[in-house]
Amino acid sequence: MNWEALGSIGEIVAAVGQIFTLVYLVIQVTHNTLSIKANTHQQILNGQLPLWENRLDFNHTERIYEAIEKDQLTPAESLSAGSHAVMGCRAHQNIFNQVKSGAISAEASNLSILAKSVAGNPVTQKFWGEGGPDVWQGTKLVDLLSQDYVEFLTPFVKRTSQ
Repeated sequence: MNWEALGSIGEIVAAVGQIFTLVYLVIQVTHNTLSIKANTHQQILNGQLPLWENRLDFNHTERIYEAIEKDQLTPAESLSAGSHAVMGCRAHQNIFNQVKSGAISAEASNLSILAKSVAGNPVTQKFWGEGGPDVWQGTKLVDLLSQDYVEFLTPFVKRTSQ
């Protein structure tokens, strides 16, 4: 066997090695992507837990719903109920941002179903838009959310409030 034949065999072995390396990297990237998506779902859940714990406090929730029935809210009522609206919208905005970035799909996150829920919440409806009360002096709910999220959620709020 001459040196040229050995060189050719070496090139074939190197090419096969590169193919195996590429297959291995594809498998690793796929596993990493799945891991990141699972972590994203977990982080969304972790971010929503304080909101749900807050809503489980019946006395707190009852007071918020009593407050939003009023035409004029006290500063404390605006801050408490408005913060409730901010928490709900921010939790959903996080999901919206994850979908927008491609970290999770709209279907997997139930983005539209949750949008209807957030938009249909009477607290969100009370504080939504320029006509709603301030969360605190000079600050509206929509001022505390990203512009693209406000544009996304506004049609849902309009549909549920009619």
